[in-house]
Amino acid sequence: MAETIRIVTGANKGIGLEICRQLASNGVLVVLTARDENKGVEAAENLKAAGLPNVIFHQLDVMDPSSIASLGDFVKSHFGKLDILVNNAGIGGVIVD
Repeated sequence: MAETIRIVTGANKGIGLEICRQLASNGVLVVLTARDENKGVEAAENLKAAGLPNVIFHQLDVMDPSSIASLGDFVKSHFGKLDILVNNAGIGGVIVD
């Protein structure tokens, strides 16, 4: 059976991090993404230290087209597919009065 690949955006803390933890604890390969590379690497290392080795970090800024393209290239070259995307990253919007 082929490995299931999941990406979780905005995953260095909060709900995104817990989603990664739950998926990884069920044996799923998780690509944890975060805008801040240092925070993302730290989150992935903490999950690995907790006994969840199937977590990979990749930097992603969902507002930056080149960052999105870089993640797409990474997934295509390393896995050839993506099964599930959990779009958890939050972005600021326009406030209308």
